[in-house]
Amino acid sequence: MASPSPSVRSAPRRTVGMALPIILVALLIVGLIMFAFTRSSQSELNLLDKLISAQKLIYLVRTGMGIAEAKLAKERWYGDTKPRDVIVPTLDDRDASLKIYVDDYVQVVARRYEKVYRMLDHVKVFVEARYRGNVMYGFGKFILSPEPVFDGKSTIGVTGARKTIKVAGEDKGVVAAEEAPTLRRIVGMKFLHEDEIYAAVPTFAGMDDVDSRRALGRFWAGDQIPYARMYGRNLTLSEKLWASSVEFPSSASGTIDVESCRATLQRLDVPPNALANLENVQSENVLKNTFVGETLKRFFLSTAWDVTRGRRDDELKKVEIYIPYPPIKCTNADVIAAIGKAFGAPHPIPVREGIDYISTFTYDLATRRGAAEQFLIQRGFGNSYPDVGPADFSDTLAQVKTANAYKFKWIATLVRTGEDPGTSIEKGDTLTAGRCMFLYNNIGNAIESNAAFTISVENVDIIPVSGPTPYYSDYYIREPGTPKNYPLFTVLNFFLKYLDDALVELPPNKSPGYTEPGDGYGNIVDPFVEGGDTYVVLF
Repeated sequence: MASPSPSVRSAPRRTVGMALPIILVALLIVGLIMFAFTRSSQSELNLLDKLISAQKLIYLVRTGMGIAEAKLAKERWYGDTKPRDVIVPTLDDRDASLKIYVDDYVQVVARRYEKVYRMLDHVKVFVEARYRGNVMYGFGKFILSPEPVFDGKSTIGVTGARKTIKVAGEDKGVVAAEEAPTLRRIVGMKFLHEDEIYAAVPTFAGMDDVDSRRALGRFWAGDQIPYARMYGRNLTLSEKLWASSVEFPSSASGTIDVESCRATLQRLDVPPNALANLENVQSENVLKNTFVGETLKRFFLSTAWDVTRGRRDDELKKVEIYIPYPPIKCTNADVIAAIGKAFGAPHPIPVREGIDYISTFTYDLATRRGAAEQFLIQRGFGNSYPDVGPADFSDTLAQVKTANAYKFKWIATLVRTGEDPGTSIEKGDTLTAGRCMFLYNNIGNAIESNAAFTISVENVDIIPVSGPTPYYSDYYIREPGTPKNYPLFTVLNFFLKYLDDALVELPPNKSPGYTEPGDGYGNIVDPFVEGGDTYVVLF
């Protein structure tokens, strides 16, 4: 048998030699794929970890805000001897930590009740949250209306009430600080990562530094006007989306084209008259007043505003705006005649309910307008808001003229003839207007006569003192049948605190031995006299 040729014998070896490089290349490719997959997975895990950390930080900051708000709703636990305090809550997660800082801000102008007080305007809340080496900072503003006194720990606001206080055994009527229903809430919450906070406030040296917190507060105060502008746009757009059935263009597959959706929203983003030029308005006053007015329309005596549209509308139907104590009108014909003689035509000028003012506003089922919206229209602010200071605007809204007050006196010269002849004088005021008009109508006539003497009226002078002086009544907002009843000024002041930090300051840190300096006026103010005296008549 013949042996195989050399070429035939070497074929298997050549095949083995060619397979080895192929296997090596395949292993290399598989290794590269596994390496790439591992790196991709690791990258995705890192990204996921970052997303989880970022969300965790947001939850931590919100938790810090919630803790501060819950504690402040009860009292300022640190008291006025230590206006800046830090809370370090214990957390279950060892990777997380939280610090909460609070700073009291007081009003620059003191308020005078039975003594002079500095008033707490608001409390700034700062939160520092850490999670797995990452840091996020939070800011919030705890606002209160009416304001409490800064002394002590209370976060219940006070108003002035007339009280009788004995001084050296003598009763003196004084205006005293009396607790009142108070609106309280944290507003304006913002979040910044570590790199963002240093970009916003280059001088920031950490939350432990009070000057850094003050600078951070000033930075956020600069966002007030953009906030008011964006609020107006979002409010208008959301109302239009709710009021109409908007259909966004979609493709055959049912997906919505982003550009078409954006174009639809832009067409809707045309505000009503009240906000018509909001983007172009340069006046901060108009923007702030717009925020105050438009927010008032949707306020239903609760600071928990994150509710459904249906719930909000139901609550608005319960709200009233009213004047609790309008002045008593004068109907005495003699008084009316005497004022007409003293001041001339067209006096006395009446201020009439339903024409010059309306005493009560309620929900109108026909127009679906709430009490506040009708109130604003009646006061002339249905379509636009004025370029005046927001505080002045609130003062204007909170009160309305409900009466004109007149003051005068009269003197009648009487001539007496007969027994003990001579001249006598009668004096009076508006409370004896009947006697005044009797004498006035009998000038030149005998008003008393008998066998011994005769008394006649020579002249009657009605001497104007002052008037007409407008009298204003405060509006209140309430929900009948419940304890919810606030002066309208309290509510408007609450809204203003969202946007305005004017005339407030951070007081110095107090040591436990700190005492307030004397007010310079003594503890007791002059006796408080309520409006009106014996010469005032209201119309």
